[in-house]
This record gives sequence, C-alpha cells and structure tokens, in this order.
Amino acid sequence: MPARGPGPTKCVISKKPMSSTFRRRAPKTSLSRCRPMRQVTRLQLQQAKLQERLSSVAAAVPGFLFTIRVEVDGHTSFPYASAGLERLFGLRPEEIRADAATLRARYHPDDRARLLKLMTETAGTLAPFRIEIRIAHPDRGQRWVEIRSTPQRQADGATEWHGLMIDISERKAMEECLVAREEQFRSLAENCPDPIYRYDRDCRRLYVNRAVDRIFGKPVAALIGCSPSDGMLLGERQSGKLMEAIRAVFASGAANQINVDCVDRDQLRRDYNVLLVPEPGTDGQVATVLAIARDLTAIREAERRMAHFVANVKGFVYTLRRSPDGHYSFAFASPGIVDLFGLPPVDVESDMAPLHALLHPADRPGIEAALAETVLSLSALELVFRVCRPGWPERWVEARSTPLRESDGSTVWHGFMYDVTERKQNERALEESRNHLASVMTTLPDFIWLKDPDGVYVACNPAFERYFDAPQAAIVGKTDYDFVGGELADFFREKDRQAMDAGSVCIYEEWGRVAGGGRRILLETRKVAVRGAGGELVGVLGISRDITERKRREDELGLLNYAIDHIEEAVYLIDDQGRITYANQHACRGLGYSKEELRGRRVLDIDPDCHEVLWREHWRDLRSSGSLTLERRHRTKDGRIFPVEIVANYLESDGQGYNMAMIRNITERKRMEALLLTREQEFRTLAENSPDTIARYDRDCRRLYANQKLITQMEKGRGQILGTTPIEYPGGTHAQAYMDKMRAVFEHGEPRDFELHWQVEGVGQCSHIRLSPEFDDAGQVARVLAVGRDITEIDQYRKKVRHLAFYDSLTKLPNRALLFDRIRLEIAHAQRYRDLAGLMILDLDRFKQVNDTLGHGAGDRLLCEVAQRLKYAVRASDTIARLGGDEFGVLLPELRDKGDLETVAGKILQALAEPFHIEGRELFVSCSIGVALFPDDSVEMEALLRYADTAMYFAKKKGRNNFQFYAREMGEQFSEKLELESALRKACDKGELVLHYQPQIDLPSGRVVGAEALLRWNRPGHGVVPPDRFIPIAEESGLIVEIGEWVLASACAAAADLNRRLEAASAAPVKMAVNVSTRQFLRNDLVGAVRRILADSGCRAAWLELEITEGLLLEDSPEVADMLAELDGMGVSLSIDDFGTGYSALSYLHRFPVAQIKIDKSFVQGIPHARRQCELVKAMLSISASLQLEVVAEGVETQAQADYLRAHGCSLVQGYFFSKPVSRAAFEAMLMTEQSAALAHRAAAT
Repeated sequence: MPARGPGPTKCVISKKPMSSTFRRRAPKTSLSRCRPMRQVTRLQLQQAKLQERLSSVAAAVPGFLFTIRVEVDGHTSFPYASAGLERLFGLRPEEIRADAATLRARYHPDDRARLLKLMTETAGTLAPFRIEIRIAHPDRGQRWVEIRSTPQRQADGATEWHGLMIDISERKAMEECLVAREEQFRSLAENCPDPIYRYDRDCRRLYVNRAVDRIFGKPVAALIGCSPSDGMLLGERQSGKLMEAIRAVFASGAANQINVDCVDRDQLRRDYNVLLVPEPGTDGQVATVLAIARDLTAIREAERRMAHFVANVKGFVYTLRRSPDGHYSFAFASPGIVDLFGLPPVDVESDMAPLHALLHPADRPGIEAALAETVLSLSALELVFRVCRPGWPERWVEARSTPLRESDGSTVWHGFMYDVTERKQNERALEESRNHLASVMTTLPDFIWLKDPDGVYVACNPAFERYFDAPQAAIVGKTDYDFVGGELADFFREKDRQAMDAGSVCIYEEWGRVAGGGRRILLETRKVAVRGAGGELVGVLGISRDITERKRREDELGLLNYAIDHIEEAVYLIDDQGRITYANQHACRGLGYSKEELRGRRVLDIDPDCHEVLWREHWRDLRSSGSLTLERRHRTKDGRIFPVEIVANYLESDGQGYNMAMIRNITERKRMEALLLTREQEFRTLAENSPDTIARYDRDCRRLYANQKLITQMEKGRGQILGTTPIEYPGGTHAQAYMDKMRAVFEHGEPRDFELHWQVEGVGQCSHIRLSPEFDDAGQVARVLAVGRDITEIDQYRKKVRHLAFYDSLTKLPNRALLFDRIRLEIAHAQRYRDLAGLMILDLDRFKQVNDTLGHGAGDRLLCEVAQRLKYAVRASDTIARLGGDEFGVLLPELRDKGDLETVAGKILQALAEPFHIEGRELFVSCSIGVALFPDDSVEMEALLRYADTAMYFAKKKGRNNFQFYAREMGEQFSEKLELESALRKACDKGELVLHYQPQIDLPSGRVVGAEALLRWNRPGHGVVPPDRFIPIAEESGLIVEIGEWVLASACAAAADLNRRLEAASAAPVKMAVNVSTRQFLRNDLVGAVRRILADSGCRAAWLELEITEGLLLEDSPEVADMLAELDGMGVSLSIDDFGTGYSALSYLHRFPVAQIKIDKSFVQGIPHARRQCELVKAMLSISASLQLEVVAEGVETQAQADYLRAHGCSLVQGYFFSKPVSRAAFEAMLMTEQSAALAHRAAAT
C-alpha cells in the first residue's frame, strides 16, 4: 500500500504524576533514578509553557478551539473547548465536555445532517474538512459559523476531531450584500443604452454590457478577457489612448475621462466621452476600473453645424444679456458684427454702449421700449432700425430674437441681425412704381397685376379684381397660393421667376378660371421684370388677355389644315376644267412642286396618258356615279413617272362642281406584287426540292400545300393528302397535340417550335417542327406554314450525352447531378401537395477491404451487384443514385408515414445481407443508412443531404449494418465533433498536447521499470479533454498520424533523457511504452519514422516499446508483417495492447515478433472475486508463459488485485493503485526518489 502522509500532531498531556511514571520505568540504580527526575522537571516546565501558549492562542482566536470525540458506540463529547465557546454559542465548556447534545441542538436543522454526514465520511478517510453552517445563539439569534477540523483515530477505536469554529456572520452578510449590489449593478448596466465596460489591471475586459453588441455588433463573449488593443472596437491609436487612461486611474485612484472615436456596426463614425471610475477592492486599492461611454456624436455634429452656420451666415448671431440692474452687454457676438457695425466682438462683451452709439437717434427710443416690453412679456422681438457708421452710408438692419429669463433674474436674448438695406430700397422703388401704374391699370380691360420678388401681390387693376372676385385690398399682401390650388400656384410662381430672370417680356398661354361664375378661359399672359431706379429687381408685372374664342377658331382651322397636310395620301381639289385648285403637302412632295407651283396646273400636266377627251369621259362618269377608282400614271416635276391609284369623289360648292381626289403612290405595291410572284415561284422550287417536310394549313388545320418530301414520307398521292388534317391522316397519338399547337399559332400569331416523336415500323423517329403564321392584309393569321426537319440522329446523340451527364457509367444508376435535380423537383411537388418524402444516404461497410484485397475490378463488379439489389428493394417511383465511391443515395417520394422509410431501409439491409459471389468468392458486405425526412427535418435540399449524411455517420458509429433517422441532437453532436476536430488541428502548434506517464511496476521488487506514455489535451477554456473524446476524432480525420509521430518523438526524447540520468547514477534504465495507431502502420512510413526519431532523440531501440492492437495483426497483411519484422530487427519491443478485447486469433502470437501482451483492465477489474474473469486472466498468463511472452496487467486499483496477479505469475502491473498518469516532472521525481531510497538502502547494507 502506498504510504499515507503524516496526520496532524496531537499533544497529549498526562494527568498522572510524572514521578510515578518514571519510578515504574527507571532502572534500579541511584544514578539512573536522578536523571529521570531532572527530565520530569523539564517536561513539567515545557508543559506549563505549552499550556500557557495554548490558552493565549485560544483567547486570541475569533471563535473557539475544540476537540470533539466520538466513541465507538456513537456517543459524542467535547474533551476540550476554549473559552470562545461562550461568545459563539452562549455555553460554557463544562456544559458540553461530557455530552455534545446541548451544543448540537443549536445547529440549524438543515445543516445538522450535512455536518453529521461530513464527519461520518471523514471518520473513514481521516481527511481534514471545512464546512459553513448556521447556529442559534440564545441572545444574538441565527449566526453563521465556519468549522475547520482534522480527525484522528485513537487507540481505543474512538475518533477525535481537533479544530476551530469561528463566527463568519458578518462576512456572510457582506457577501449577500455584495451579491445584491452586483445584481443591481448588472440590472442597471444591462439596461443602460450607453456602452459599459469593467477592466482589470492588465486592461482586460472583465464585463461588457449588451449595448456594446447592439451598437458595434460584437458578441460580448468575444470581448471578455481581451484588451482594447484587440482591434475589435477601437483603432490602434484610440485603443492606446484608452489603455493609457485606464492605467492612470489605477495609478492615481482618481476618476478620469477621455474622448475617443470609433466605428459602429454600420461603419459610421461615432464620438464617445468615456468616464473612467476606480472601483476599490477589499484592501482599499483600486481593483477594477468601470468605463461608461456616452455617445457625443449628435452633439459634436450639432456643434460643427452651428460653427459653420455662424461663420458663413450673412449677418451676425448674438446673445444679449440684461442684468438685474439694467446693464446690457453681449455675452456672445459672431464675427458678422464687424460687417454690420464695424465693431469687433470684444468691444461689446462687457457693454452694449459702443453698438448703441451707432443706432440712428430717431430709432433708439423705439428699440429701448421694445427691449423693456419683452423683458416683462418674454415675447419674441422683431426690430428694424438704421445704423449710422462714421464714413459709411446709412444702413437698415433687422433684428429677430427670443428672450429667456435666467435663474439670477437676468434676461437673455438669443437672436440674429442682418442687413435689409436693399429690401428697404426695393420697397421704396416699388411704392413709386405702384403710383405710376395705378392710373394705367384701372383703364385697361386686360387683367393687370404687380407682385414683389417673393410672389406677394402689390397691386392689381379692377379687371383683375373681377377675375379673383375680390377687392384689391383683399388681394394685396397675398400670394397665388391663397387663391388657387398648389399645383397651379407653383406654375404661376415658376413663370414669375422665368420673367424676372429673362430680362425681357415673356409671353405664354395659360388656362384660368374666373372666380364666381367658374368660367374657364384661356389667357395670353405677358410678364416682365420691374426694376428700380438703380436697376435692382423690384417685382414682376403681368398682363393677361382672354383669347379663348380667338384660339378656338384658330385651332379648328389649324387642325383641319394639319389633318389634310399630314395624311399619308395626296389630296387634290380639281374643278370641272381639270385645274388643280388645292393640293396638300403630301401631293406637293410626291410631285416635287410647291403649293404655289401646283395650284392652277391641269390634270393633263401631271398625267402623261391623259388627254382632253379622256378627261371629259372621266368627268361625266364621276358626276353620274359620285365616285370613281382607277389606276393611272403621274409624272413628277423632274420627269419621273410612277403608278398611282385614284379615288375620286364628286362634290359641289356654291353651285360649282369639284373632284376631291385621294391619290396614292402604288409603286411599292406594284413592286411587291411582282416580288411576291417571284418569291412564290422561288418558294415552290425550294419547297419541292427541300430535304425538310413543308406543308401549309388553313384555319381549319387542313393542308393547302404539301411538298414532295412530305408526300414521299407519307407514301400517298398529293391529292390524297391535300385537304386533310393531321388527325385524318396520318393520325396517331401525336396528331391531336400537333393540331393544338397549330391552333395556338392561329390564335396568338406567334411561331411555335417543338419536337415530334413517332415510330416508323417500330423504329423511333424525331423531327423538329416549326409552325410559322402567315398574315392576310387585315393582319389576321390566314395560314400556317409547317416545316419539319429530321433530327433523329441528333436526338439519339443528345440522349447519349444526357445519359453520360446524369447517369453513372459503372452502375447505370442516376448520378449525383440527376439525384439533386430530382430532389429539387420533389421538394417543389411535396410543398405544393403537402406530401412526405424521404432521402437516404447509404455507405457500404468494409468495401475498402474488398477493393484492397481483390482489386478494383472485383470492387466495380460488387458495386454493380449492389446497384441491382437496391433496385429490387425500392419502388419504381423511387430514385437510386450512385454519389461516388461506395456511397449511394435514395429519394423516396409520396410516403404515407415514417414507417414506409423503415420498411424500405429494412429491405435494403436484408437485400445486402445475402452473400455476393464475385470471382468465385463469397463476399459479405453490409451498409450503414442515414435517413432525413421532408418536411419534418428541412425543406432545403442542401440541409436534407447534410442531415442524411450525418445520420449515416451515426449509423456507422452504432456498429454499422443499421439505419438511423436524423435527429437534431445528431447535428449538434456532429457540429461539436467538427469544432473539436478544428481545435485539435491547432492543438499541436499551440502546445496544448502533453504527455503524461503511468509507471509500470515490477511486483516482486516494487521498482518502477517502465512507463506508458499517455496523451492528454489541455484545451484552453475547456480544461482537460478526455482521450476517449478526441482520439477517435484524430483516428477518423487522419490527424492521428501527425499526432502519433509527435507522441513518439516526445516519448523517445523523455526516455533518452531519463535513462541517461539513470545510467549516470548506475541505475537500471526504464522502458517507454508508446501506443501506435493502425493508421500509422497503414498510411505512414512508420519504420522510417521510428528510425529517424530514435536517431534524433538519442533514444536506444531497447528503451522503446510499441503497443499495437490485435486488429492490426488480424488483417494478415504482408506489409504489416514486414514492418513488424523490421522494427523487431531494430531492437524495438512489440506489445499487444488491450489483449483479449478484440477478435482474438491466437495464431498471430507465434507468427509475429510479439514480446509482450497487456491484459486489458476490463479483465483485471473483476479479480479476485469474479470467477470467470479470474479464469480468463489465468488462461492468458498460462498462454504467455508457454510462449515465453512478458505480461503487463493494466488497471490494477486494489491490493487484492495486485496480490492475485503476483500469486499467479504476473510480475508487471500498472494502475491507479500504484500511480495515476503523472507529468514528466512528477515521473522524474518518482524515479529519483526511488533511486535515492535504493542508494540509501545499499549504503545501510554496507
């Protein structure tokens, strides 16, 4: 048994006389009788001093010292209790010395059981304990006490606890207060709109409130523990500034504030004022600094805008103050005061007198009275006054301000002054103009008005008063917005601006409505800018005239002329003599004459084929019939002749007959008719010789034309085909669809393209058909031309391309692309009809073994056989696809419930359970299936695929040859696995992986003879990750190769260092056991790696032992056998780890160079009580002895297990009974301690 540490020292003071004690033990000589007496005297003195010190200590302790004794029969007493008992419990020591019941009754009922349980436990372990409980004091009520005690077993079997009880009520109250304060702080901080932080002395964030995430978009968890220099909130310069200020608060203990700028989550710049408040700790020193940031962005922007306004405004902004004693001064005056008054702001800071002196004497009383009145009323102040600066012309100034009363009784006006001299001059000029125009305006019938530059009516005449139905007094001072709608007023205002800007008369027409009667009239309005004597703009003068009737007549005549001139035919008016009295513009353009040239000419001048007799005949026919239509030829001015169509109409006016002739140039029509005839001939030539079938159909879908190719193809005569419909001949399943597409062309007038499939003597044919509409003169579809081209070969080629694109070339199953396409279609269909659908991902188990053992040819044949069995296991409507390698996907639409998927999955497992016969071998291959449901799991294709794949992964983890439905927990576990894998990839570089060493003990000698190197992962923020969580991930991801090589190198380096030191001390070396993954054998040059690491570390091969699993040897791989032989030849020992837990085949023990087996702890745990396990262990030990193999028993945790193993011939063990895995430093210390003990033993022996 490992030795326990020393317990607490107990001072026992005997109550018997020392002399009697020494009399019993002293020798019977007088000399020896004297020595004990002197020793007794010294002991008594020491005892007295110790008693005095103990009493002093007990009196000074803030509680009481005690010894509690529990007898074997459970009786409890207090052999010792210091005087502090009375202060704490209100009891005297003698009241509890014989029986503790009185004191125990004052324990709180809820805490009494806890204390009793803890004492019971520590009575067995003899370990010190500490507990906080509540007690009831007779005078002071409930109190909190802390008990610290260490138990000791007495020779008579009783147990005594020596310890201390102290009153911690005040500390508990303070802790509760602190908790409440912290909760209040967090409640306020989390609901505060401003960012709040707490920093430690290293400027790391200890707390961040939610406002930071809301404003900056940074998760609180990502900010905690980091300093401002992390760049997440502040730039480099600003973070340095903040950290310097925080350190200053820690150094000075005084609050501080700084301004910083940063960028929020919307990339907008923000200004903050940060208040830094020191928070003292229990020692009075600054423990933390609280930072509260107030957003000054809006304030800074307002300040910038105000400064810009003050600097650029044409006038001056001021704050005028009147003290309670009546003294006036300018608390603020912008630089604009210089332009208005010629005074710098400093001249009026203390007294308004310099500015008052520049006011016009006549205006001063009114200004003073207005100021006095607003002092009382606090109403807005508006003043217009004159300023008289020496050497400057008189200026007019307007002041506007609002007074406020301050707490000291002062009155403050915040306002603005600006120069209105120009406006006052304009007002005078306008007044003069008004007087001059008044007499003119009253006499004119037109509407006359005058506005100022702002659109305000200044004057109008009586006619304008009638227009608005209002007297001039009601119009003046108002704008158009007071009389008409906003849109029309905007129009008038825009025209006013144009007139003022133009500098000349602007004329335009506008519609208006006379007030009162509501009559709508058209006005011709003339507007002109009115300027003063100095050329300055005074306003705009407008004169409007009613032109409604005149405009109507002009419009009618103009419309008629426009219509005749712009029709696309020549119009002539011809008298009975054949003279042209009128010709429109089109007629002039057509003949090349002007209207004046054409007027008066005769028809004989423009018609080369007409003569007098013919004209008379036409005239008689026209008069008798009223109209004639004929085709003639006309000659242009330059001699060109062109055909025309004439529509003549007879009419009379004032008893005179006229021919109103409409003449159309038909040159293009004649050309098109000739071209059409040519095209028709060409069409027939092309159609009859075309390799395509061509037919023309009427609106009843009957053939009007069929070319020779179509006739030959149908094997009928032309007469039998023409006049028939596709249904009548050749008929068939596609005839109706063909006619439906043709009717759609007739209806919509748009061409249609489609492919037509049919069979000729059982052979499939395909044609591309184009149906093109042919329109009549009315724009209606009169016929449809059908052109068909044989594309049978192209169609076959496309099918081949599609098969290559969407089908697996090996299994002939749909491939990944086609499966994804059908999944999308099925999702859309299932969403529309609310169907249930399923997706399976299945992966063959142990397929790689077949591929590696029998070759890829056998593997391909196995995949094809699997594909066939899958087809028989699912429905015809299901889709089976090969996704790649040995992975397949199955899409199952239109399911009734989840049970359908279970049935199909069971059929698949059953179908693959039967043996496969490949190349004369009988092979067994199972599969793992993952299932995802639509819409239960997801409605997105990518998610369904991911979920089914995750479920398949879990099916493999559950032992393969099964199916698993996706559950949300799988996704979470899978995400956790991915996160763990990502962290594991970085663990090596970050130095998070460490080796611990579990000693291997030689039972006969008790000496440490070796150690097993065990990998540990100290993951920051997560603690120690158990190996069973990350080793499987490393195996699966392939990281085990890289990690395994690191473990091997680290263990060899440790072994070399330790053994060199042991050799220097003439001690036996220890052997280092390292676990080696199967993947390291199969995917890495392990022999080369071991050879290189031994050379680099200086570790001898004899010091290294590689532990491998039985599964590697059961592979029966020649490559593995060669590698093991090479390692054995190098001198490296080989050990079988976890022996007996796999599919053991004992034949490998003599076929491979194995030197050692390790009995798994699952066998060791049951001995010596579990008979079956004992027999198994004895069998393993017997086999090992027969084969001369060394045996190590793992997981030894009790003395009984160690004794049993030693008794049955097992000399090497490891387990927690001897030592748990320890750090390298601890293992070295263990070896050095053992070596020192051995040296001491040898020295004592000599």
